[in-house]
Amino acid sequence: MQNYLVKHLLLMATVLTILLTTATTPVAQADPTVLYDTLYLFDNDLIDGGVGNAIGGATAFPTLGTLDSQVADDFTTNDDYQITRITRDFMSYFGSTPAEGVRVQFYLDINGKPEEEVYAETTLLPGEFDAIDLGELIGFQSWRLDMDLTDSNIHLPADTWWLDVQPLDIQTTGDWFWSMRSISNPLNAPIHVRDGSEEHGNNYNGLWGSTDWIELDFRGNGSLSMKIQGEQQTGDCLRLKLDRLVAGQSTEFTISNGTPGQRAILVYGLQLGETKINNIANYCATFGIKNIQQKNVIAGFNQTFGNTGQITINQFIPAPAAGLTIHFQSAQQNTCPDECISTVLTETVQ
Repeated sequence: MQNYLVKHLLLMATVLTILLTTATTPVAQADPTVLYDTLYLFDNDLIDGGVGNAIGGATAFPTLGTLDSQVADDFTTNDDYQITRITRDFMSYFGSTPAEGVRVQFYLDINGKPEEEVYAETTLLPGEFDAIDLGELIGFQSWRLDMDLTDSNIHLPADTWWLDVQPLDIQTTGDWFWSMRSISNPLNAPIHVRDGSEEHGNNYNGLWGSTDWIELDFRGNGSLSMKIQGEQQTGDCLRLKLDRLVAGQSTEFTISNGTPGQRAILVYGLQLGETKINNIANYCATFGIKNIQQKNVIAGFNQTFGNTGQITINQFIPAPAAGLTIHFQSAQQNTCPDECISTVLTETVQ
């Protein structure tokens, strides 16, 4: 089944024949970088409110039923990063920590607010995150959730992003959570909120009256108490970016930072590892993807960089690819014996 999906995932190319050797060495990465940090809002007693941010138990608000509330705050990356750790401060109605886990979602910025569709996400189960007791705040038990996302393989290119962290506790006896915020300390764009539109299978009742992202205007706006860390990616002679992968739709791929007049290729695979090519069709590259062969080269990228050093192409994603996690990487021609490649970009087809 997997071979069938790979075969039909993307168009085959005839731009080169690749001789390969494989290993299981992961792509090297740099030291962690703090991309955003407002934990000082709690640490310096600047928290003056909370905003409902959870899939929570009905007993917290019996007149409304189970609530589903998303809350997103923005941050900016100036390079390609793999997100490795998220820390976010919450208050809880009954004092418990999330019984069923935490869902982490990243959204691309569109004109100062989150895009409607999620760009990347992961769910951490109990035991996969730490809950640090912060004592009582505004009459409620407070927690600092520390989440290691290293194994989630979430890669964000340089851009503006929105982060939503939702505690999951949907049982009717479950808890309800608020993200801590500082109304008097607004940073960047205003916080945005929306209702979850029953997508999680719980007894849905709207809190914000909108399933589209809107600016929070309940008792002010402000900033959330959170910290985001990531590892800057190596092998970034080229920059690779793509729209989200949706089965049955076209996706725009962009390679930038190339040498005008030189050619580039884009390869893909289902496993991280290592594939080396040595001066094959004037390409030298050590890809961080396992078992790259001719069929793994996306057709249409055998073209030259323009004056801006960029190549863009739209590629159709077949319907059978839904649910697959795919790794992409690009390389520039005529650099031997040196290499000019991009970071491995990992995405899951929606």
